[in-house]
Amino acid sequence: MQRVMKRQYGTLLQGTFYEGSKGRVYLGTKQTSKVDLRRLNAEGIGLYIGRLTDEGFRPSIEGAQLLRPKKNVIELSEEQLKEWLMGYNIEIETDFNGYCGLSYKSEIVGPGKIANKKLWNYVPKERRIKKLIKP
Repeated sequence: MQRVMKRQYGTLLQGTFYEGSKGRVYLGTKQTSKVDLRRLNAEGIGLYIGRLTDEGFRPSIEGAQLLRPKKNVIELSEEQLKEWLMGYNIEIETDFNGYCGLSYKSEIVGPGKIANKKLWNYVPKERRIKKLIKP
């Protein structure tokens, strides 16, 4: 797991990794590695940080923020960030293809996947922003 993270994002997370169903990856502590997992579900241990796919590691929003990628990071404009937070796919000028970290003003905001100059949105529907409220 750490080799994949290092190769794809240039950084890695420390801890104990657990694989759940459908390639889901969870991050636990050293203490959780002492638990007999034969009768437990990995989804009940640790923090969900992403999913392993045939194309690599696709971090969750929290996984990307913890990982703080140094490689394959796409900087979003304010308008692109708003569209991404609302769940839209975004046309983007880049030759990069694959999973990436997304940042706004150099701060990691989450993950993305770019294919054919389009940033595909993986923000879960229940986490999408419907309306931005300004103070």
